[in-house]
Amino acid sequence: MKRLPLLRPLLLLALLPGPFFGCDSTDPETAPTANPSSAVLLEIEQSWAAAIASGDIEHILSYWAEDAVNYSPGEPPAVGKAGIEAMVRRNREIPGFAFKTQPTQASISDGGSLGYTLGTFQLSFNDPTGNPITKGGNFINIWKVQPDGSWKCVITAGVPGPPAG
Repeated sequence: MKRLPLLRPLLLLALLPGPFFGCDSTDPETAPTANPSSAVLLEIEQSWAAAIASGDIEHILSYWAEDAVNYSPGEPPAVGKAGIEAMVRRNREIPGFAFKTQPTQASISDGGSLGYTLGTFQLSFNDPTGNPITKGGNFINIWKVQPDGSWKCVITAGVPGPPAG
């Protein structure tokens, strides 16, 4: 059985998000805050989810830190922003490709410099005969405050299967 490059998109979470998505400090939704809260981080993740759904690759990539790592099941890690960009672009070329994320929870460390977000994802693509396939699962994104005060995703990982209830 020929292995398809279908698991790459699981953590685009991006593209992904995204999809499968970190923060651009020039965007008011991702600007640094004096007192970070879980609600702020969840809003950033929701903005990333919208970027992922839009397919705007540059916007999607703006959420990842330069040294980020994206773990997708069955694939080698995509390391660094250049590696993640290559993965995102490959995934977007897959016929029928679509990736959606739904953030559900966020938490920030007591020190306020690290946080994580959790959620579900849905991945769609066409099989080799053109039939649509949809898969889902859960994700975790680890976020870190950057020297400029913005939040960027440093690690993203997805687990295929039924979304957590």
